[in-house]
Amino acid sequence: MSNTLLDNLFMDKTIRDSGDALDFTMQAAGGIQKLIRRGTFSEQESRAIYLYLRSSIEGISFSKYLKRYIYRHFKLPGAFEEITDRDYKYLITAAFMESRTPKAFHETTSTLNVLVSGWLRARSVSRETVFLLGFALGMSIDEVSEFLVKGIHEQDFRMDDPDEVIFWYCLKNRLSARKAMELKQTFRQQSAEPREAGTGEQPDVDVLYTGFSGTTQVSEEELLSYLLAMDNARTGENAVSLPLECFRELMQQAREEIAVMYREDAVFENDSDEGPAVRDADVEHVLYNGVPVDRKGNLFKISQSMIGVVVPYRLTRQRISRILAGTVPVSRQDLITLEFFICTVRAIDEPEKIRRRFIRRMDRILRKCRMGDLNVSNAYEAFVLLCLFTEDPFAAFSEVWEYSYSGDEAL
Repeated sequence: MSNTLLDNLFMDKTIRDSGDALDFTMQAAGGIQKLIRRGTFSEQESRAIYLYLRSSIEGISFSKYLKRYIYRHFKLPGAFEEITDRDYKYLITAAFMESRTPKAFHETTSTLNVLVSGWLRARSVSRETVFLLGFALGMSIDEVSEFLVKGIHEQDFRMDDPDEVIFWYCLKNRLSARKAMELKQTFRQQSAEPREAGTGEQPDVDVLYTGFSGTTQVSEEELLSYLLAMDNARTGENAVSLPLECFRELMQQAREEIAVMYREDAVFENDSDEGPAVRDADVEHVLYNGVPVDRKGNLFKISQSMIGVVVPYRLTRQRISRILAGTVPVSRQDLITLEFFICTVRAIDEPEKIRRRFIRRMDRILRKCRMGDLNVSNAYEAFVLLCLFTEDPFAAFSEVWEYSYSGDEAL
């Protein structure tokens, strides 16, 4: 499968307006193409990207994806921009009532009205909220998947997570949120009971799609048996999710690239034959060398950056440590940042070859992690893609970060 839109963008084939104001992806791709076609882009590269991020890309928030879905799902009359939050709030609340979907999967003192108001303003929400809305609004599996990947820029259904497997099963079979909660409770009770040790091997997820008996219908008993087998595998010493596995591989490659840089620059003295040890702090320092640091050597807060709204976090040494410890999940942005660095930091190929290599490798990684393809409507991904159109992509990446803290004084 190829990412045709990005192929056209990289080959400078004109991306025509689809005429649909709600086609966020085409709008974003068209905006990027207009920028790189400007005669001054090659002269101002980093500055132009910074100004574009600051003024042209607000990022497509979750709330906008939610409103677009409701607008289309309910076939609302009139222009999209004319529909008020009050209208959306009424439709969402009514959907919860009609489907008898609980306001949350856990105890909360917030009322449904307060929760809905928050969702209609939110830049992002939890995965649990996406599943909850999926049940309330009667979304299909594909629609929920799109919200996960594009609406909150995360992984598709995590089929190694019992709760998400249960959500997937119930959404697929048009069962209610309350049924999902019952199945979760049943699974927890069964998993707490003493049982024989399993093989420690992850069960084949394909059985959930093809069925255990050669049909596509999976019974509740078969589902629970599958979950128990998966639970055994998850608690094994070597259990690692696909995103974390990919993150570890990319981190190792990034460390190797930095080690080569350090050897070439003679940063360390008396290195062993294996080369210098590259710490998480070194990775942070190289990735964000354009970000100023305080007296303690810590990066300035992202809230102080003019692009902090569209780049909500960075791959700092603290985040790296938490990801590797399994306390923070791997995100698309983490994987994209590392692969971009690996593809560009010491690249000597023509820019077009670098771009093609990056998109080919990145899409393969994202698909492996069930995170979809690169998405130009995601502000951070647009930032990285724009850097790939410069003469020195990684230098441009660093300079944009520098501009974002210097503001207009540096322009």
